[in-house]
Amino acid sequence: MAGRIPIAYLAGVVSVVFPCVLPLVPGYLSAVTAVEASRLGTPGTAMRVVRGTLPFFAGFTTVFVLLGVGAVAIAEQIGIRTQAWVAGFILVVFGLSFMGLLPLPKRLVGAGLLQRARGSGSSAFLLAGLAFTRAMTAFRWLRDRYVYVQAVCGASLVVLGLLLFFDRYYWLQVLMNRALDRAGIDSL
Repeated sequence: MAGRIPIAYLAGVVSVVFPCVLPLVPGYLSAVTAVEASRLGTPGTAMRVVRGTLPFFAGFTTVFVLLGVGAVAIAEQIGIRTQAWVAGFILVVFGLSFMGLLPLPKRLVGAGLLQRARGSGSSAFLLAGLAFTRAMTAFRWLRDRYVYVQAVCGASLVVLGLLLFFDRYYWLQVLMNRALDRAGIDSL
């Protein structure tokens, strides 16, 4: 069990650079630190971003650990099929929202949350905050294509949600195993 914690931590850090998360980082850093996205990476902004990311990093970790514990407790009480339906539905809603087809969550609750976050100085991803201010120039091309990335990532969430909801998630596992076999890597 103890050996899995560093692996889980590393997976969380690596997940920040995935295409569905990475485009959110500049906007997020700008929102919680009140530094314009175009100014991220300029001299003098790194410490402001770091000071803004520390409080939320602790809060973010605490909240999601508690949410994880709560999710496990609930999952033990309901069947696996119900879990897949709920997870699939949530992914579809998030995907549609991410593509801008639903007014959730940004337009309904986001404005008030962002104002409170700015006022309290909270933010997340301490390491991302440190690294991203330095690497912002390398990711400017991503900002310019954000609408397309957002559409592709949202559509991916919808597809994954539908596969879960209709109990067809194994299709992805089959495709992944075939790709790994073609690459000469043992299947999962």
